[in-house]
Amino acid sequence: MIRTDDLWQLYASPEWAALGFAVVDPSLPDGVASKLKLNHHPPTLELVTLLQRRPPGDEATARQWFEVLSGRVPGRLLRLKLFEAASDFTHFPVDFSPTELRKLSEMPFVPIVSTGNKGVIQRLPPIQCYFLGTGGSELHSKLFAFVDFGPRANAFLGACGTKQEPSVEEIAQALLAEPRRMYELANGREK
Repeated sequence: MIRTDDLWQLYASPEWAALGFAVVDPSLPDGVASKLKLNHHPPTLELVTLLQRRPPGDEATARQWFEVLSGRVPGRLLRLKLFEAASDFTHFPVDFSPTELRKLSEMPFVPIVSTGNKGVIQRLPPIQCYFLGTGGSELHSKLFAFVDFGPRANAFLGACGTKQEPSVEEIAQALLAEPRRMYELANGREK
């Protein structure tokens, strides 16, 4: 017999299986999760810990994870069912707090395929990434990490600090940090 206090790590929403969480079998009849008083989502602290200890290993996994995590970004539209029992609501916050988003912004969990070493994946914090397709030159793409995991996943990264493009200050910092490399990347005096 399973005790209900043993089910604290079992979640009702099947989307969390993609991140490795145990979820209720979707083929079970409606209402079973409610009767067992299961939470629909893991606590946000657990999600932060997951990204810290076991970040996604590749871009495909990252896209899937970030899409699921985008549902925990503050300001999203809540879909509440009328007459839903109060016991169905989770007892912990379902949205990332500003403090958690700040922590995530500096945590290296975004997989980037290195341009120098073909196929080598490095992980960068979201604040060191920029969205692809927002302008910039070929030189920018050699200096900064550009990503595009799709609209839903990008919404999560945007909440974690990923920006549309590098600022003038960030470009200047890159120039000052490695002037010789910048000169070589710009093909010397020709460009």
